[in-house]
Amino acid sequence: MKVFNISPHRSGTRSFHAFCTAHGLKSAHWPEAAFDQACERALGNLDEKALWAVSSAHFEAGAVYSDLPCPLIYRRALAAWPEARFVLVRRDPAAWIASVRRHAGGRNLSYLEKFFYWSVCGGRLARIDAYSDESLARGYAAFMRDAEAYLRRQGARVRGFELGSANLGRELAAFIGFTERYPFVRISD
Repeated sequence: MKVFNISPHRSGTRSFHAFCTAHGLKSAHWPEAAFDQACERALGNLDEKALWAVSSAHFEAGAVYSDLPCPLIYRRALAAWPEARFVLVRRDPAAWIASVRRHAGGRNLSYLEKFFYWSVCGGRLARIDAYSDESLARGYAAFMRDAEAYLRRQGARVRGFELGSANLGRELAAFIGFTERYPFVRISD
């Protein structure tokens, strides 16, 4: 079984990882700075194929994955694992924008963050502060809409969820295929 949470970072991805881990699933979250550094070459041309070449080994050992680079390689993941499940956790766009600004404000974006924002918001800006709220909101909405539409057209197992839903844990567990024993708890904002 493979499950990819392709939601943009700051959309409950760490909480999703903890939820799946608590239920005994071998789950992996963002693969850390060394991996991010290895993705630098793929950034110049926003080369999804090169990003997949660097990241595909990360997806071999486990069952559940979340955070970057998942939103960037979902097409390749579907080709590699056609039976995989794809999760999109929607967050209120204003809350998402505030969260990404708190998370990345005051520093340069990482390579994977740049790949994501350059892909969905346009412009090759080095810092989240340089993007307007409007461009972030448009990029977020377009990514969520386009990713779900692509996966549906391909016949993938995809489902959208609301981060604020009181039933989020039960709904995620049912979609992934296990019984919820522990609640979905939001770790951070």
